[in-house]
Amino acid sequence: MRHIRLSTVALPLLLVLAGCSIASDTGDAVATSPLEQPDTVLLPNPVADDPSATPTASDVALVPTVPGPIVVPSLIRNENGTVRSEMYDGLAVRSLSDAPYGPLLGGGTIAAFESRTDLIRASQAVVAVDITAISNPRFNSDDGGFWVTPEGQARAVIQNVTVRVVERWGDDLGLPDEFTFVAFGGGVEVELSDEQARAIELEKGGKYIFSTAPDFDLTVGDRVVLFLALDGLGWEGGLAPGLVVVGAGQGKFDFVGDSVAPATRPEWEVSTSDIRAEIARDLGKNPPVLQSTSPPADTNVYRPEPGDATEDLVDTPDHTHGED
Repeated sequence: MRHIRLSTVALPLLLVLAGCSIASDTGDAVATSPLEQPDTVLLPNPVADDPSATPTASDVALVPTVPGPIVVPSLIRNENGTVRSEMYDGLAVRSLSDAPYGPLLGGGTIAAFESRTDLIRASQAVVAVDITAISNPRFNSDDGGFWVTPEGQARAVIQNVTVRVVERWGDDLGLPDEFTFVAFGGGVEVELSDEQARAIELEKGGKYIFSTAPDFDLTVGDRVVLFLALDGLGWEGGLAPGLVVVGAGQGKFDFVGDSVAPATRPEWEVSTSDIRAEIARDLGKNPPVLQSTSPPADTNVYRPEPGDATEDLVDTPDHTHGED
């Protein structure tokens, strides 16, 4: 979820990092019985009747919050628990990799594209942007609050990233000059009652740290090149449409002098003039069809020690970290 756009080509190759995620929550959640499944979020699909149609930015909301503000509050309370992210408020310069509550351990995806050409063909826009804002972290739900995951769904921590377009190297979406998208990553403190804890198979209530590691890092003030597409994001209750960075970390290129390259594939370094020519030739030849995608493996969760959220973490059978 991470994030993530799964094209028909990429789907079989997308893997999650196992071993640091907790099992999916049971169906007998606070507000959901074992026999009930949440209503699926219907995904607007402009190509449903016309497979040759290409969706544009006007067809789908760029930020999949239905509803939900771009500015994320540092306290979100609902029937499933209380989410706090106040420790982010004091950070002078925000990055996706900020971890004031402890290490970002959960989630993670391995991008599936074998070549720069494949990445370009799966993208619908390639833009050089300045990172202007990164929100406090929240969960992948409409209100940003904690939620109990039925089988087949996964909870993840996300952040909203706002950018300003500097150059358009290719844009089949008609993106605005400033827009916001969802990126996976971040850590939050979740306070659960005993009943809320049992709903997700934890032994007792208390304060827990939930985290998702980012696919790539971004810092406010950075200038980067993003490869983007419209697709479905794994969301509470089903799917939510949104703008995603293609290929996880592969879809974020850094400037290296007169060249650009993704940190995950430095061998893809290419001059800006050459990649502009590649984009003009190949952009959007294999775009997504706004289909089902999933977030990364469920968030990692551990019980913080008093005064220190990172020391003396002990694995337990349910992948929860803390004392018995």
